Amino acid sequence: MSLHEVFGMATLTKDQSSLPVDIFYGPLPDTVHKTPRIKIAFSPRDLRSRKNSLVLSVEVTPRLLKGDNPEPFLSDLPEVYSWITRNRSVLLKTWYGTISAGTSERLLESQKDEGQAFDEVLVRMQFLWKGGVSVSDIANKVHIPEHAAELIIEMNSKMFKDRKGKKSK
Repeated sequence: MSLHEVFGMATLTKDQSSLPVDIFYGPLPDTVHKTPRIKIAFSPRDLRSRKNSLVLSVEVTPRLLKGDNPEPFLSDLPEVYSWITRNRSVLLKTWYGTISAGTSERLLESQKDEGQAFDEVLVRMQFLWKGGVSVSDIANKVHIPEHAAELIIEMNSKMFKDRKGKKSK
């Protein structure tokens, strides 16, 4: 059973994200925080410890929100901040409940090797979609798996409704 099934949180391990830390995030919790956030730790068991984890904002310029011991993370923060910036759209959609934690895990994992910003992929996909390009060809052109392209089109159905010569699903 994954963390998002138990706590409503998504988890991206080091292997899934290509980052040196594990990432934990999820939908807006019952206790409302003003700033969307993620939590990072070197392992899932460190998640509950303020000494072994940090809370970072999901903002245009990410920043440290909480953490009693940031020193072990200092060399990794620039890479993590860059990842947050590239994937801010998916993280915010998860935070506000627009997409599920499970869906966002699959989308973010599918982009790990590409280092592409989700917004950049979305714009390219929309352009190709309106030109009548197939989902398979779109996936190949933006360098993501076909199932990820299908998920992106499904979760952004309003953007993908107009199609040259064809109606969307």
